[in-house]
Amino acid sequence: MKNYPMRVTHPSAIVSLLIAFVLTAFASILSTSAWGTSSTGDGYVDSAQVADGKLVLQGWAGAANPAQKIIALSISIDGKQIHQGPFERFERPDVVEATKRPDWLLSGWRLSVRLADEIHAGKYVIAVTAIPDAGPSIKLGMNEAANEVSLSHGEAKHKTLIRTTKAILLITVALLVLTFVFAEHISCRIFKSSVSAPHVFSSAIVLSFVICVALGLTGSSINLGIKQTPFISSDLAKIWGSEQPIRSDEWLVLTPLAIGQFNHQPANPVINTNHGEDGQNMLIIGMTGVPVAHTSQIAKPATWGFFLFDLKRALAWDWCFPFFSCLLALWAVLCTLIPGQWRSNFIGALIFTVSPYVVGWSLWPAYATFFPCLVFLAFLKIIHTESTPAKALYSLLLGIAFAGFVFILYPPWQVSLGYVFVALTIGIVIRDQLYKKINFSTTGFFLLALSVSGLLVGLWWKDAKPAIEAMENTVYPGQRTTVLGGNLSLPFILRGFTNIETLHSLSSPLSNQSEIASFYYVLLPLLAAFLLAARRKTLGAVEISLGVFISFTLIFMTVGIPEALAKYSMWGRVPSNRADIGLGLSALILACLLVSRARDAQPNSVDKLLAAFISVAWVVIAYKSIHDLDNSILAGLSSSVILAVLIATGAIGYSLIIGSKKEFLAISLALGVATTATLNPLSIAPTKIANKLNHGASAMIGPADSVVTLNSTLPSMFLVASGVHATNGIYYYPQRSIWQSLDPEHQHSDVYNRYQHLFFNLTKNNSGAPFVITNPFPDVVRVNITGRDFDFALTGATVVASPTSEDSELAENPGLVKLLSADGWSWYRISHHP
Repeated sequence: MKNYPMRVTHPSAIVSLLIAFVLTAFASILSTSAWGTSSTGDGYVDSAQVADGKLVLQGWAGAANPAQKIIALSISIDGKQIHQGPFERFERPDVVEATKRPDWLLSGWRLSVRLADEIHAGKYVIAVTAIPDAGPSIKLGMNEAANEVSLSHGEAKHKTLIRTTKAILLITVALLVLTFVFAEHISCRIFKSSVSAPHVFSSAIVLSFVICVALGLTGSSINLGIKQTPFISSDLAKIWGSEQPIRSDEWLVLTPLAIGQFNHQPANPVINTNHGEDGQNMLIIGMTGVPVAHTSQIAKPATWGFFLFDLKRALAWDWCFPFFSCLLALWAVLCTLIPGQWRSNFIGALIFTVSPYVVGWSLWPAYATFFPCLVFLAFLKIIHTESTPAKALYSLLLGIAFAGFVFILYPPWQVSLGYVFVALTIGIVIRDQLYKKINFSTTGFFLLALSVSGLLVGLWWKDAKPAIEAMENTVYPGQRTTVLGGNLSLPFILRGFTNIETLHSLSSPLSNQSEIASFYYVLLPLLAAFLLAARRKTLGAVEISLGVFISFTLIFMTVGIPEALAKYSMWGRVPSNRADIGLGLSALILACLLVSRARDAQPNSVDKLLAAFISVAWVVIAYKSIHDLDNSILAGLSSSVILAVLIATGAIGYSLIIGSKKEFLAISLALGVATTATLNPLSIAPTKIANKLNHGASAMIGPADSVVTLNSTLPSMFLVASGVHATNGIYYYPQRSIWQSLDPEHQHSDVYNRYQHLFFNLTKNNSGAPFVITNPFPDVVRVNITGRDFDFALTGATVVASPTSEDSELAENPGLVKLLSADGWSWYRISHHP
């Protein structure tokens, strides 16, 4: 067998594999006595390595004649086949040149095979066979380096950890299901009915949360950044799934900043001095937030793990808390609205929590929903409870929950969700005549709750005010104008019907995997069920209140509202496509209410016929709406998969109208789980995120240094995460010092006065200028620099980190002294400051 050199760069971020591959390919060139042609099939394994529990192989394979095609590869370890199937192809012009076989241009192959959990540490012999569509199989040649791979004890331990974690997870899920089914039996036999069945099951859910935190489980895609920064070390272990690059606001912004707070010295400051030349105020980060040693953290429960645990379990708490808290709180809300049906109410809450919109935005919508649920429940408890100490406790809870809702700091969701719960509150106050129970004492406790909330928000505002004002004065997003809605079409509202595929893969200039996320709406069947309940006179104040909200939201999204109404109602802060969270939640709650009320009414044949007709009509509307979406969104959709989704939607609509609660909940849950179960990766969070800059040869970069990274903000954000000072990255408001240095006359303030991903990019197109400040996107500021002329001291940094591909350009800069090159990056000392 002949060995041919490879000249195609491997895209993997694992630099050790790259080096091993290049050396192997080079060695194979030296061992080849002559290049020749082949009238039979041929091929070679250029490299074989074990990394992250996977066997990673590369090489080339060509069929015997141009009419044949290699369709599969068979991989064996010690004579035992572990894989046979397709592979990734790429061009190998070097093979064509050497063999004079132009039909072998696409002969390059790349394959990654997960090793079985049972495999032990040791050395294993690899064999690879190419399988053509006709003719005999081709055994691929390999040199000694690729012929044998070693599985280290560390890799074996890693796989044992994953195997154990999977087993514990399966047992936990099984126990949850058993508890759900046999909660009454457990309550009677174990607790002698002293603990109710719902409390037994809710305790099991809390225990599941504790187990997930103890195991360190997270769905963060932070491994994407870790793999692309070879100077950052981490012991994250991925269990299954793939990272989601589109969720960069999670894995590139919030999670690194949260870890950066944890690794900061001292930990969890208000101003993170490692993030930018001036530092960044960490109180203004919304959603789940980041840990800050501040009183306001009482109302930011997603960050509590960073104060209670090590990094591994803190990250697990941060990811798991939104899911479990929303699930429990929304379940309690539904149990309040629909008493006596705890199982179906739990399924209803679970449907929302696993919906594409919630999971597609990294569970942040669940966290945002948790707080108004808690406010609603505490409000009702204050009214119903007679005990003064209990009222005081619920007042405290109400005040903290309301402050927590404020700290989400994302008006589009806050306004939409806020109005959902205003509608629910109005409805239940009227339905249960709670206004009769509101007296002077109750009002006093409401004022106490308001005082607690005001105190927390006031203390937060005192320390966050300068940063908030800086954000308000930015061009983006501070100068956003009032929106009036009315810019959504029905196809866009119903885009969620594509989510079973588009949530996982989408390449469109009009949307992305997060923006496309929505709900599986059944609006026409919901209207039919609503009108049918009105005919039966079973509509209550809550249903009517939700119906009004849903009608208003649809009008806002499709028609728009007057400017004055938009301004004073705060709906002017809600882009139409962000009202989905309120519409999806309210539609689900209304559907649960209607299907629960309808269970006592037996539908006649006319009702069933009408239900079938309306459900089919809705399926037709959904089908047409899907096909009215842009072709870039439709590309790659499977007709059979979409057909299955539409059939399921029809069944959901039909069961809703006729009041078949079990079928409605079961199919809705199955559709949601099928869409989102594998969306985010499942990993064991790292116990540490550290940098390698202060060890070995790179120790000449000290803790007092500040680093500017070129051509990307990703390395700088992970340097901040590891506790290193970086002067570029992603900022919620501009850093004054760096812009005072780069633009002392403020001539370009409109360009950089914004929320920004701050890049320093090397270029040769500056027309002689040392740097040019540009703004290619609303949230991107790019300083295009001429490497040989730019004064890097203007960045406020003492060290420059640059890809080694830029070495020749930076070598001519008199203000830089090269320190070292390692792992594809070069590090330079800035030799002077202005």
